[in-house]
Amino acid sequence: MDANKLKILIIEDSFDLLEELGSLLRYENYEVLKASDGDTGIRLAFEHKPDLILCDIVMAGTDGFDVLKKLREKPEFAMTPFIFTTALVEWRVQRKGMELGADDYLVKPFTRITLLNAIKTRLKKAKDNMKQIKQFKSNIIYSLPHEMQTPLNVILGFSKTLKDDSADLSKEEIAEISSYIYDSSVRLSEVIKKFVMLTNVELNKDRKSFSRVAITEKKIRKLAGEIAAKYDRTGDLILEITDIELHIINDWFLFALEELIDNAFKFSEKGGKVTVKSLKDEQNINFIISDNGRGFPPEFCEKIGAFMQFDRKTNEQQGVGLGLFIAKQIVNLHKGEMHIKSSLNFGSDIIMKFPV
Repeated sequence: MDANKLKILIIEDSFDLLEELGSLLRYENYEVLKASDGDTGIRLAFEHKPDLILCDIVMAGTDGFDVLKKLREKPEFAMTPFIFTTALVEWRVQRKGMELGADDYLVKPFTRITLLNAIKTRLKKAKDNMKQIKQFKSNIIYSLPHEMQTPLNVILGFSKTLKDDSADLSKEEIAEISSYIYDSSVRLSEVIKKFVMLTNVELNKDRKSFSRVAITEKKIRKLAGEIAAKYDRTGDLILEITDIELHIINDWFLFALEELIDNAFKFSEKGGKVTVKSLKDEQNINFIISDNGRGFPPEFCEKIGAFMQFDRKTNEQQGVGLGLFIAKQIVNLHKGEMHIKSSLNFGSDIIMKFPV
């Protein structure tokens, strides 16, 4: 096998079409793997780790949907481009495939140009995704150890003091040290929580659809109230919200909302109001989180990136700066938009806009 050639796995139960596609792709300088049934295709995929999979849907035994489902269950195939070839043109069939994680459809009969263009497009997208993942990993390697190590050092240092010197410490000193350990544990837990959420979002960024769920006013009120209480600012919270329904993962939406409300309190002074509104029109459902804190500079509003923090040298912001970035990724993944309207020292409005 030529290590420099891209590998394409063809899974097709029509012998003539399988041979035709194999010859065509070998002529285009791809390395070709062929399977005449779904089970063989799955086995070859695990053995050879193809760069792209071309798969028929209607096959005896393990059909194309089963092949896709079994491969997408494995992390090593989460990003592998998967193209269905099918004579079925019903939108329900296409929707089922997209929900399982298919990248594209080619309706039989298709032309040579159509096939090659689809393959080149999906391979290019996969290459671009790998570049983003490498950058993502690089950012994690650079930033995450420090953000985890800082609170961990506090926990280790003070717990060692309690272990070695507890007999010589007063109750007040023990209480103060315990408070430092607890606060650092919370900070470490938050870093891990955000990292896990970002990983989940990255793994699902090609997902096409989501179930419709109810986001109740009661649930939002409880969430916002707990955040306000954490900052001892219950009286600063203003809620103007109603029950809504969205095509979204419930826990992800609440995570995004929690991060935005938390930021509003974190970057504004006690006594300043934090307002959470929900507005619905014919096309969109908008969530607006407003505060009158120090605001963000214009360049930050234009570029929100992972592990990029707002004015960290000046403000010594804790955490890896992921909250706002993850919220934006969650909104984008659910076909929404997030906008920041802000000016220094005059507060911010952060708007999450979702299609009805």
